[in-house]
Amino acid sequence: MRIYIFILLSLMMSQDSTSFSREVDEAIQDYENLIEKFPEMKGLNFNLANIHSKMGDMESAMHEYEQALSSEDTQLRAHALYNMGNLQFENGNIEESSKLFREALKLSSKDEDILHNYALSQKVLKEQQEQEKQQDQDQDQEKENKENKEGQEKQEQQQDSDQNQDDKSQEKQESSEQKDSEKQKQEEGESDEQ
Repeated sequence: MRIYIFILLSLMMSQDSTSFSREVDEAIQDYENLIEKFPEMKGLNFNLANIHSKMGDMESAMHEYEQALSSEDTQLRAHALYNMGNLQFENGNIEESSKLFREALKLSSKDEDILHNYALSQKVLKEQQEQEKQQDQDQDQEKENKENKEGQEKQEQQQDSDQNQDDKSQEKQESSEQKDSEKQKQEEGESDEQ
């Protein structure tokens, strides 16, 4: 059955896009008809999911892979989980892909492809977590710097305000002293006149 899918996809890709699209639609319809007639043959769901996946229809592919999970064939279930993990990984859902690969490993612990993709998803997940941690630290540092800058600006404003107050007080004092001096001179001038 898998060889049939490979040959079908190879032939479809070698033809022009209108013919390709029509043949894919026909293949999908054929599989849907077979699934309706033989619902217990979960390999049909798996193959249909592969076609949907190749065509970029993730939602339909995921649905058909999920249908394949009810198969009694452990290897088919493992490969369905593996393919679901690949789709999740390709769409940036690394944590979900890792969970799916782990479930696939429970069914097929020696499958090198599943092991490789599980390890890769774990590595990427760890890198993402470290990156998020670094971003959080950077945001905290940025916030602290902003708060420090705002505090410093307030302190400078207060110092400027205090300096202005001191300047005004000094001006008042000087003005008052000048008035006193002028008043004293005036009084001395009046006493000299007498």
